[in-house]
Amino acid sequence: MLDQAKGNLRIFYADPPRIGVVIAMLRAARTVRRDGEDIVIGHLPLLPASARALKRIRRLQESIEALPLEPGVPDPTAADFDISAALRRRPRIIVTGKLIAPTAVRDRDVALDNWYERIERLLAAGINVWTAIYGTRPARRFRRAR
Repeated sequence: MLDQAKGNLRIFYADPPRIGVVIAMLRAARTVRRDGEDIVIGHLPLLPASARALKRIRRLQESIEALPLEPGVPDPTAADFDISAALRRRPRIIVTGKLIAPTAVRDRDVALDNWYERIERLLAAGINVWTAIYGTRPARRFRRAR
């Protein structure tokens, strides 16, 4: 039996944080969706932005299916997409994002480790991941070649 191919990671990065990175990623997602690709939105934590920018984002998201959020998380702003639902759904591409907050380094690194493990699970399942990372510095793991 052939091994399943591993998914690919595509990073959209902005430093300093700008909402334009999310808009660029969603435009690319909309383009591949029009071309017939199976693409879904995971979770996109948004930076403070103008009403105009948020309206553009909502308009870009309209034509793309969204995954449900994690069950049992009381604060929806702290929730991420339901990874079990993503693995059952098995889209070709998942669009997601991560805000690298300038909080205590240890807390930030723990959050990044958890997020990275989720991305690794998707990639190992053969799902391509597009992610917008916006924050003060890129995650350690993305600086070295894999």
